[in-house]
Parts: sequence; C-alpha cells; structure tokens
Amino acid sequence: MLHVESLRARHDGRDLFTNLTLHIATGERVALLGPSGSGKTTLLRIIAGLEAAESGRVVINDRDVTNTAPHGRGVGMVFQDNQLFPHLDVAANVGYGEAVHRLPRDERDRVVADMLELVGLQGFAGRDVTTLSGGEAKRVALARALAPRPAVLLLDEPLTGLDVALHDRLLADVRAVLAARRTTTLHVTHDPAEAAAVADRVVLLADIANVATP
Repeated sequence: MLHVESLRARHDGRDLFTNLTLHIATGERVALLGPSGSGKTTLLRIIAGLEAAESGRVVINDRDVTNTAPHGRGVGMVFQDNQLFPHLDVAANVGYGEAVHRLPRDERDRVVADMLELVGLQGFAGRDVTTLSGGEAKRVALARALAPRPAVLLLDEPLTGLDVALHDRLLADVRAVLAARRTTTLHVTHDPAEAAAVADRVVLLADIANVATP
C-alpha cells in the first residue's frame, strides 16, 4: 500500500532525517511518534507531495508517486490547524476536493451528507465554519479529507488544542471512523497515549530513520 523508501529531508541547511523507510499495509492505521522538530510533519508533506525530499521515493498502491503532483497521489491530509476555508460553509468545505467537486451536483451532495453523518455532524451542511467549536472544526477537516476516498490518509497531530475531555472523546470517534472506512492511515503525534489509542501499530521515528540531533 504505502511504501516510503530511503527518504532524506533537509530543513534550514541541515538534515532532518536520512534513510527513512516505512511500509504500511492496506487498511492499517500507523501512529508515528517523535519529538517536536524531528521531521514528522515534513514526512507527511513529502508523502502528500507538498514538499520534495532530497532523495528516496514514495510508492502508493505499487505506483511510484515521488514526482506526481499532490492532486494525483490519492492522499488526504488533516493539518494541525484544520485549514478550513472561512468563506465557504461546511458543505462546501467538505466537498472542496477536486475528486468530489467533479461529481454531478446530486452525487456530490450525497457524498457530503454521508461524510457529515460519518463524523457526527448531520445538519451542519449550511453552517458558517467560523461559528464552529474546535471539535466541530476538526470533524469537518476529517470529513473533507475522507470525502474523495483517499488511498492514504495523513493526520498531522489533528487533535492539538482540545481540552482533555474533548480530545479523548474525539480520539475515540476518529478511531471508529477510520476503522469503519478501513482507511490506510499515518497519524503523527508526540503523545504515546494518543498513538496507542488510535493505531494498530506505533512506530518511533528514530527506529525507521537516522534522525539528526537539533
């Protein structure tokens, strides 16, 4: 499914990591643990095609996508800060992805409705995203990433900034959603408890790469 092979990444003139290799099976949920600044987010951005690695390759479903544009990779990503579009309502945010937007209007509306039901936001389609709570915004971001049915979902510390009770409740919901969809997932976090709760397998960045010392 997802094979990341011998990646090398640099930032501000220094290596973040070298020789990073990771394999994730179809439907598997993997959590990646590592300290802040170690290159976890950079790895996700390389897989998504938002940044280029110095060397190495990314293979998804037996297809080398190392030099493929982001929209052609079949990857969905949820960022730490959600990155919702404030000028669009909830439905338009969820249906924003190119693969969903190309669908006929009635089919697109059905996909959006299904995604909102999946994340527990039925009836929110017309809501202004600027009025959402932190937990609701994160659910919308997850629905938007899942709507095109990506081959791989990347989660970049998606529960950051929530209070403990909401964090734990939303964590359980995220795990249930991903299990129901059998979505191949790489979940980046610095929290071992979160990693253990959401993933089938927990991986330490230092175990799959040569990590530079800041």
